[in-house]
Amino acid sequence: EIIAVVAFAELAATSTAALGIGCLEGIGNDGTEGCNNKIKVLKRNAYGYRNFKRFRNRILHMFSHQMQKQAIA
Repeated sequence: EIIAVVAFAELAATSTAALGIGCLEGIGNDGTEGCNNKIKVLKRNAYGYRNFKRFRNRILHMFSHQMQKQAIA
């Protein structure tokens, strides 16, 4: 346990600028997690799709539609 704490402290000391920017800017992986969640939901609902190409096209369509909505707003 103590070895892990020491390793984290050393890492934090060497990259304080990056940690500070990450905390101040609020940068996260929210967008990626949201995309993954949408794909997983589609995967559950799309059990009956005939092949992978059709499933892939549905994912691309879903995200292209989302981008169009953001461009309009």
